[in-house]
Formats: sequence, C-alpha cells, structure tokens
Amino acid sequence: MSPLPWPPGDPALVVALVVMAAAFVVFHYLCRAEVLRARWGFGSEGAVHGQRLAGAVVLGGAALVMPGEIGLGLGVPTRAALGALGLAALALPTVWLASRRADFGEHYPQIREGRWTRGRVARNAASWAIYLVGYEAFFRGALVFGLARVVDPWTAIALSTLVYVIAHIHKPGRETAGTVPMGVLFAAVAWWSGSIWGAVAAHWLIANAGDLLGAGRTASRASAR
Repeated sequence: MSPLPWPPGDPALVVALVVMAAAFVVFHYLCRAEVLRARWGFGSEGAVHGQRLAGAVVLGGAALVMPGEIGLGLGVPTRAALGALGLAALALPTVWLASRRADFGEHYPQIREGRWTRGRVARNAASWAIYLVGYEAFFRGALVFGLARVVDPWTAIALSTLVYVIAHIHKPGRETAGTVPMGVLFAAVAWWSGSIWGAVAAHWLIANAGDLLGAGRTASRASAR
C-alpha cells in the first residue's frame, strides 16, 4: 500500500472538513437544549431557542470555513422556489400522517411548556429560520458545494446525505429512515438551484408544521382530560 500523499491535494478542503466535524461534536454535546437546561438553568422555551441560535453560530460558522462557493448566493431563484414547493409538497403530508401517531407528541413540539400563543408561534418560527440558515449552510452548502470541487455532484450529494443521516441517528427510527430520501432531495434541490435557500424555505415550513401539529395534539389531549 502506498503512503498517503503529503501535503494533501486540497489542504483547505481537508481543514474545512475537520473543522466541520469538530463543530458538529461541539454542537451535539454542548449546545443541545437538555444541556442548556441542566448546566445553565435555561427554561424549556429558552433552551430550545438557545440550541437553535447556538446551532446557527457553530454550524453556520464552520460552514464558512469551506473554501469557495457554498450556495449562499441567490443562485436561480425560480428553481429555488420550485424546489422548496416540491420538497414541502412531498414532506408535509408525511408530517401530517406522522402526527396522527400516538408517539408524535413525545418529540414535537420541541418547546414543551405553556400554551402556544401567537407570540410563541412567532418566536418559534423566527428561531427556526435563524437556525436553519446555519444548518443548511452546513449540510447542503459546505458539504454539497464544497465536496463537488473534488468529486462529481451526485457523489457530493450522496456523501452529504450520509453525514445528514448519521446526524439524525439519535432520532426515532422512522424519522432517521426518512432522512435518506429527504437528504438526497434537499441536496439535489440545492445543487439544481445553485443555492441553499430553497432547502432553507422547505425545511422551515416542515419544521414549523411539525411543531404546530404536535402542539395541537398536546392541547387536544389536555382538553380531553
């Protein structure tokens, strides 16, 4: 076996990927809502918003280390809009069906305290938006556009999907399984449109729908008692 070449062919890419790996470990183990509650005394809602803001900074900041274009420009806006609508049309019925299961309320909404007033809905939507910009810059921006510098686009999409699935391995089995096709589709839309914004918009719609459906189920159970 021949030794590994040194220096590597693209040192900047290698450094960026290592930084991204370290950033995800920091986010997963130090910035999760349960850690913020246990270590820093955050309330339920504050911990969720804190996790999302930390994710935007840690994951989004790591994505910016990737050299070259990572899909933060406008790309082709019509393709981004069409991609977002297509992704939402595929995912939202699945989210609605999942919300009919008894275990859905165990995981959604992420904010577990109090009544969902208009203010809470607005705060939830805003923190999702901030988080998902950094999140999509990490998974669909840096990984897809960054890796496409050294491999073909479909291989970059497959590799980004692999990382995306691994990042969800702690979630319920059905949700983790769903990240396989959705990871491919989100990444494909980002590449097709030349930007992450279609994926951001679709992910924002799906995330808010899950929380609102979960909150509705929780309220229904409470009123039935």
